[in-house]
Amino acid sequence: MQSGEHVENNEDYAHEITVENDGSIVHVQDSSGLHIIYDCAFEDVNELEQEMISIGSYFIEKASLKNFKDSDFMRKIDRFEILYNLWEHELNYLQYKRKIVDCFYEIYQHTFDHDERHLIAQIIIDISARRPRIDFRNDDYFYHSYTLEIRLLEQYLSLIREYLDRHVTGMRQITENILDSTDYGSYFSAARSQSSPPIYLSVSKIRSYYLFEFLESLSSLTRLPHILKQSLNELTEYEQLQRPTHLSLTERLLFEVEYLDDILQTYKQLDQPGSMFSSNHQRDIFNTFYGDHPTMMGKFAYEILKQVDETRTTKKEQYEKYMKLQTTLLELLTLRYRLIRSACESEILTKIYKQQLDVMSIDHSHLFLRYVQMEFAQPRNLPNTDNDYDNESSNVADGRLDKITGQQHLLFAAQEVDEGTIIRINFRQKDQWLILINDGEDAINNLKVALRLQLMHNHLAYTAVLQHRLAIVCITQQLQTSTKSTDQPNTLLNNVLYERAQRKLFRDHYFVSIQFEKLPCRDRMLNEFLRKRELKPLQYQQPRELEKLKRSVLHAFIDRVHQRNTMILVRLQIVQSYLSLTHLINQFPLTSRTHFMWHKPTPPPLPKSTLTASSGDQPDSASSTPLLTNALTTNGYQHRPKMIFNETGTDLVNLWYIPSFIEQLTMFKNARLSVEELEMRLRNVLRIVSSLNDLIHVVIGYAQLNNATSNSEQRFNDRAGDLTAFDQSGELASELHEIQREIDSSPSVELSKIADLLEAKRRLTIFQIYYAISCLIPRCFLVGKQQAAFYLVHSRSKAILKQFTSDYHKLRPIYTILPNPLLPSQALTKRLYPWTVHEYEYNVNSKRLWWPKYDLIDLIHVSLIGLKSPELTLANSELVSMNVMLQNIDEVISRRTAINQMGTILRRKEVAMGDHLAKYLYLELYIIECIRLEMVRNAWSTVKLNVMEIDTLKTFEDAFASFRDEIRSPVLRQLATAVGYSSFYNDFPAALVTGKLAPDVTEYECNHGLIMRILVELEGKFMMNDTLKRFKRERTLVISERLREENSLPTDLWKKQLFTENFSVLRPHILDDFAKLLANYEYKDEQATLNSTVTSEEP
Repeated sequence: MQSGEHVENNEDYAHEITVENDGSIVHVQDSSGLHIIYDCAFEDVNELEQEMISIGSYFIEKASLKNFKDSDFMRKIDRFEILYNLWEHELNYLQYKRKIVDCFYEIYQHTFDHDERHLIAQIIIDISARRPRIDFRNDDYFYHSYTLEIRLLEQYLSLIREYLDRHVTGMRQITENILDSTDYGSYFSAARSQSSPPIYLSVSKIRSYYLFEFLESLSSLTRLPHILKQSLNELTEYEQLQRPTHLSLTERLLFEVEYLDDILQTYKQLDQPGSMFSSNHQRDIFNTFYGDHPTMMGKFAYEILKQVDETRTTKKEQYEKYMKLQTTLLELLTLRYRLIRSACESEILTKIYKQQLDVMSIDHSHLFLRYVQMEFAQPRNLPNTDNDYDNESSNVADGRLDKITGQQHLLFAAQEVDEGTIIRINFRQKDQWLILINDGEDAINNLKVALRLQLMHNHLAYTAVLQHRLAIVCITQQLQTSTKSTDQPNTLLNNVLYERAQRKLFRDHYFVSIQFEKLPCRDRMLNEFLRKRELKPLQYQQPRELEKLKRSVLHAFIDRVHQRNTMILVRLQIVQSYLSLTHLINQFPLTSRTHFMWHKPTPPPLPKSTLTASSGDQPDSASSTPLLTNALTTNGYQHRPKMIFNETGTDLVNLWYIPSFIEQLTMFKNARLSVEELEMRLRNVLRIVSSLNDLIHVVIGYAQLNNATSNSEQRFNDRAGDLTAFDQSGELASELHEIQREIDSSPSVELSKIADLLEAKRRLTIFQIYYAISCLIPRCFLVGKQQAAFYLVHSRSKAILKQFTSDYHKLRPIYTILPNPLLPSQALTKRLYPWTVHEYEYNVNSKRLWWPKYDLIDLIHVSLIGLKSPELTLANSELVSMNVMLQNIDEVISRRTAINQMGTILRRKEVAMGDHLAKYLYLELYIIECIRLEMVRNAWSTVKLNVMEIDTLKTFEDAFASFRDEIRSPVLRQLATAVGYSSFYNDFPAALVTGKLAPDVTEYECNHGLIMRILVELEGKFMMNDTLKRFKRERTLVISERLREENSLPTDLWKKQLFTENFSVLRPHILDDFAKLLANYEYKDEQATLNSTVTSEEP
């Protein structure tokens, strides 16, 4: 950045020169003003020249092949014109890239958080490394692809600038509202007109920022690239789903241009929050000048607190009233903000839901529920159990629909069930705020009920939208297998019939009506209200008691709707898991045909003229419930029926049966079960299918890695992609047989037991991948002195490993359904928001909401791309050796140790010995301990060597020598003494150097002891050293101050006898106590706490 006038530049700076009709050019000058060019810039220009020459040569050669009959065609080509066009388009492309980088650099100047600045820097690097995508296959000239890429950058730049302009304007308005000229001591407004000139934080000149004006909230723009990429991928895959052929690169670019243009136009025409609500709601809730003005609210709080100060009460009572009023005001402000935010989410979901209803020709009345006043409601005839309503499909004809006409504005969810004091919310003027403050707890409770109702409605609308998106995928696949996409005499008629069949399938099986989902729960709420009011008629004549009764029945109503919504979401998750599984196994036709059972195809509701009988299709099944048929089919294992579970729905029957989409959505529909039992069974099925899906993905990922290792002549992607031999050789089938053998040897085939088994195997597999990528493979390269291979794996695996550790915050702008302050690990969250919790738990393999192409295979490959064939072989051998090491469980961990640690680490009870589940749980304990050891070992080594990271051969050797001498050797001697082999390492000195364990000492015990020793060193030794340094520094200050004061005392005081002052800190037993507490802890309420038996022994 260039300094201002009359300021000397001590470093190199960038200077921008505006060129007419060509934008601007940035020059770099040194401190003396001379123009300079860095050597790396020359290297980049040379690479760019070679790339452009290659592009031009390719299209010249392509044109010559098309015109090979013209012998003079090559002579007619104007190569200088081609080079000029390349330079012209490349210059425009780089200009837009620079402008986008300037925008993010401007945001970087406003950001102070380390993580946010790192994220912005990564975005700038990604933009700088971006290159134009040229369609070499379909384009005759590069002009079209370059033009589309430049258009994309132009739209992206316009979107960023529009966001920055709006955000800066809004933040300045907030700053103006906060400040007041009479507020002495408040910071001065940077947005007001000042005599000092504005400063520019980058050469882009997007905005003029005043002195000391920093807007750190601009860093929220860093979420935009990920959101755009995510939504574009989903839209592109939707578009690809409707086409028989793959989209070309040019078609993808055109689709992306249209997508960004639509986003930009929508953002520019974005309405204010609350525009879909009535004018009264906009005035009283959304756009209240008094409630949105911080200065007015501050004065209001001062006035109500001053009234308390004027009362004649004790200081204690005044303090209690202060805290109560302050808490009430803060809670009212928070609830208002959350209510407005949830209402804005409701607007977005309502628009999407209405669009989906229009596409499927369904009445908008399914969105609304007619209001019935509680006091004058009539009793409803309802069944005895809630689950009876689960058997009734909400996707019925409009005959039962309560059609609501004249609904011009959107209503709050609370207005559909009550129009009394609960929904009478007004934040417009000061008088309304005083009423809310005086009501106190009642006003807060009413607002909480209204907020819960709105969140419940949003979640239900989100579920309906999500099911529509999944339904498009399912219906398209179902119709494509039974209809002709070509060879139709009348294409227009065929498209009309196709759309009609699509709508019918959606209405019959996939549609979620918000009205029909709320109606039975609302009827139960009204009956409950009438019953309780009849029991105590005098009590509920009082308004406050009646409000309490309404709030209690409304809370029960919300819980019932959440239960119904949970059933829908869990079934959708099952559909999503099966989509991924079928997408994967269809790539292996032999295994798919011999080891999996497929449902009999159901004919779609199309006329016979559009149906085609495929040679592989079987005749239609006569049974209306294919899951419960008893037909036996021969496959690769044995005779098994075409059903997942038995007729009672408790035991697993056939894991390899793939049901249809309709069967998946109607699981347990006909079972007379309680809500809790039904939810538990659906979750068990989901756990089984999700775990099987992930296990098969891992197996195929390992197969691709083996294939890439064996075929070193081809590119990595080409080597890994060819898995024909893996399918035909029966290797995949053997892995599937192994899973079936473990299920057959299980003592019980209950759904819960099989789900525990497959989930334990999945977790162990994920831990193995994480441990291998993070530790084993980089370490083997350092041991082999292969610095380049280590750096490649280490640098590429950093971003990969974050996706294994439930780091889901970057995706939260997309999935905002989980309201604060709920956490994914809480039991209440798992019960109310199962879809979001499932995304958190399975985030490694389900980054997208609906599409079956998961990322787990790519995560393994990305961290290893770029390695040479010998290096790939070494990495693969580490993975194989780890699997072989885990086969002998007795040498890894003892049963007694595993039982002691099972409840604290895995939070599980003891399992049967000899069971495969017990084996996987024991190995999971060991892998977790290995990962913990590597984490604390790396932390100790960096502190010991005073380095940032162990990433060179020298630091690795020094860290290993220090760890061996100071940590491992004492721990090995201690463990050997504990098992009665105190002279083992005296007799075998080499075993101490190599790290060989003494007899009867397992790997888990060794790792556990090493972790304890390192933690004591980290948290004890270094902590105590820092404390001693602090004590010595304080002691020096005290003694120096004492000497300074004594120098001014009378001389006769020095005649007294001298005495010596000593200040020493003895080593307390804190380290011993700390080590005991580390070894004794337990989990309570999903949090680690110290064991009460240990803490109670202390005096």
